[in-house]
Amino acid sequence: MKNLLSILKKILNIITVVVVITVLIVLFLKFQNNKKKEILNKALRNFRENDNTMILLILGQSNAANYTEKRYTTDKNIATFFGNELKQAKDPLPGASGSKGSIWIPFSERIIEESAIERVLIICIAEGSSTVFDWSAKGKYNHKLVNTLQQLQAHKIMPTHILWQQGEQDNALQTKRENYKSSFNQILQTLRRYAIDAPVFLSLTSYNPIAKNRINNEIREAQKQLAQKNNNNVYLGPDTDIYIGKEFRYDGIHFSNKAVLNIAEDWKETLLNYTQKNQKNSILK
Repeated sequence: MKNLLSILKKILNIITVVVVITVLIVLFLKFQNNKKKEILNKALRNFRENDNTMILLILGQSNAANYTEKRYTTDKNIATFFGNELKQAKDPLPGASGSKGSIWIPFSERIIEESAIERVLIICIAEGSSTVFDWSAKGKYNHKLVNTLQQLQAHKIMPTHILWQQGEQDNALQTKRENYKSSFNQILQTLRRYAIDAPVFLSLTSYNPIAKNRINNEIREAQKQLAQKNNNNVYLGPDTDIYIGKEFRYDGIHFSNKAVLNIAEDWKETLLNYTQKNQKNSILK
């Protein structure tokens, strides 16, 4: 009997030690997590509370993601935010598919150099081969958009500009004009539901070398019409379909470095031109 009591006592002691250690580990992890949140919030404060900040939310497919020819880094005040992580910007951008380069670092550098903007925060969630429907209410990437918006909301990050660069896949699928517009309007509704009323810039993009028509006027007209009815704060962006041929498409469809530099410049001009027309409410002045 004494032996049994002794064994039980040892077991209880072991259980007590295990419980204490577990509690200490949980408390330590909670402390570490709170510390990380505190550091992140402090870092994000520069982007949230400074008028000379551009916060970009970028949607679209591969040429808006990490599929361009050359990877870029930067020493300017340009950061990325995705998955609750704030990082100095470098390609490939976190949050977007692909493992190569993107347009957005060269674009951001030009914005800083040629406007009053001092820092840029990039939130790029573009997905290669995605259609406009994929981002709409019933699309496979709608959850990614919603999760991102919820994350931004939790950290009180409000995008100042939304850039949409997409259309190549819808060209291949021969998406009808009204269907394209309907899907895009659902994306707009999702954005506005999260109180994001920032201007949306829609590029003219359709070029696909394997499509029936390499440049698809049905897609381009849909994009133009969406921007013409800008009571939803939607505006036309640059025309990427003008950059075709080997010098601009290193693999036939994705942008070469020459195209990247040209399109980065075009996006910069788009936003600066918008600023001149809307000087009163713009952060770029």
